Amino acid sequence: MILYLSSHKLGRRTEELKSFIKEIGGNKILFIANARDGKTDKEKTAQVIKDDMKELESLGYKVTLLDLKNYFGRTDDLWSCIQNFNGFYVIGGTTLVLRRAFALSGFDKILLNLWHNQKYLYIGYSAGICVLSENLSLSTIDKNKEINFNPYNDDKNLILSGVGYFHNCWLPHYKSQNIGDVIEKRIKYAKENNIPYETIQDGEVKIFYSHAWQKR
Repeated sequence: MILYLSSHKLGRRTEELKSFIKEIGGNKILFIANARDGKTDKEKTAQVIKDDMKELESLGYKVTLLDLKNYFGRTDDLWSCIQNFNGFYVIGGTTLVLRRAFALSGFDKILLNLWHNQKYLYIGYSAGICVLSENLSLSTIDKNKEINFNPYNDDKNLILSGVGYFHNCWLPHYKSQNIGDVIEKRIKYAKENNIPYETIQDGEVKIFYSHAWQKR
């Protein structure tokens, strides 16, 4: 797996992102927006999805929307679908909602199985990178009461363990004007509770190759 991880949108390394089309041998990307399932403003969500898909398409990728809700309890079918594509773009929203969608569809297990497969690309920003960590407890700090943290009405408890690609918790939007104060509170909590973390600022991108665990 090649990981292209950004704090906000696609960040400042889009020329490198374009080069991955040749490296992974294709340009067909599944677009996953389930992190926004708990948002109340559906019109805004629709616009975010439209804009994010268009931005990735402008780089030469063919983008197909994948709603994980359609695969809840159907992991084998999801796996069959994924084999026709070259990677994923997992956008931001609410980390704990996205984690629940991963679990209900089995997408978390699929990602673990694809870890050493260098023909797959994972692009993510905000919640799309936070969910890859082992520990999601920092996502419980300053939870927005307007968000439905269980929009699927399933009986699962709050899931605070992530996919597990990273030991450190990701803290995107570091020093941003919009939610920088929230991130500072999470940093304070992480330090007080000995939780390892790594910050990433808007515009910043980090690239990893799983086979060598190499960051460029």
